[in-house]
Amino acid sequence: MNFIEDLQAAEIHWHFVQASQTLKAELYIPAVITYLTAIENSIRSTLSQIRANGYPKNNELGATLSNRLLRDAKEAGMPITLLAMNGENIIEGIISNKPDVGVVEIRHNLCHGNIHPYINRELGLFTPECVRELAHTLEEIAVIWSKGLAEFRSSKLSNV
Repeated sequence: MNFIEDLQAAEIHWHFVQASQTLKAELYIPAVITYLTAIENSIRSTLSQIRANGYPKNNELGATLSNRLLRDAKEAGMPITLLAMNGENIIEGIISNKPDVGVVEIRHNLCHGNIHPYINRELGLFTPECVRELAHTLEEIAVIWSKGLAEFRSSKLSNV
């Protein structure tokens, strides 16, 4: 995982680095949330930089992670298929818009404190380990995403 080397964009890569460090420390909830924030930030920052032809002057990055934001990213040419969860057809998901695609649903749940989808129903409890597998899955996606995003950014953002 060479997020710094791959992305070469401090406004983006530190979120991925910190997510990775958090996962190594076995802090699963913060790792999931930070990977989701990293993905969201990388899309928002990139789209904003494309629109502003550089860094946005008002520091506003626009919409947060949603199916709509992913549609905008796709329209800009970003490789959003790399964000698919568990073999989902993310393109079909963002076009139909119901329900939210995987990364959007997870973000909406965990970033707003909803742990109910991750409760161990067999034992009737929630511990951070309930999202351990999810944290590792998001790390795999983040590695692939950052490489694909880096290629996209190098072709579209020569002045940033």
